[in-house]
Amino acid sequence: MALIHKRDEVVPPHGEVIRIDVRRPAAAEPRSAVLVAHGFKGFKDWGFFPHLCERLAEDGHLVVSFNGSRNGVGPNLVDFTDLEAFGRNTFSHEVGDVHHMVDLLAAGEWSGGRRPEAAPAAERRRVRGPRWATRRPRALSQSSFRRAG
Repeated sequence: MALIHKRDEVVPPHGEVIRIDVRRPAAAEPRSAVLVAHGFKGFKDWGFFPHLCERLAEDGHLVVSFNGSRNGVGPNLVDFTDLEAFGRNTFSHEVGDVHHMVDLLAAGEWSGGRRPEAAPAAERRRVRGPRWATRRPRALSQSSFRRAG
């Protein structure tokens, strides 16, 4: 399937640049929108993220992936050049970047001003995480730990 892939930058109110990739099917309107957030201290162009974004776009979705504003990767998207920003990065700052991206996506920033539609109930797939992630945490006590040796 032919895709449209664009790179861009957005600037949230804090003034630091968020670099983004937008992928969408070339032949049809996207079925829904997906925001791919790599997690704390991650990078949109490394690991499986580019492959995930391509596959989602091939499946008919508008896909936006991004690097947090303080992730340390500069404009060339390959070299780790902004060590000062990386050193000032915090989980709270990255959460703020995610909120900004969700707001833009919900406002239709990359879909011609149209708010993305949710997939009809019949098309929704239930996604489950690993079994250990869905269990309730249990309290740990001294007896929970074993001594080595």
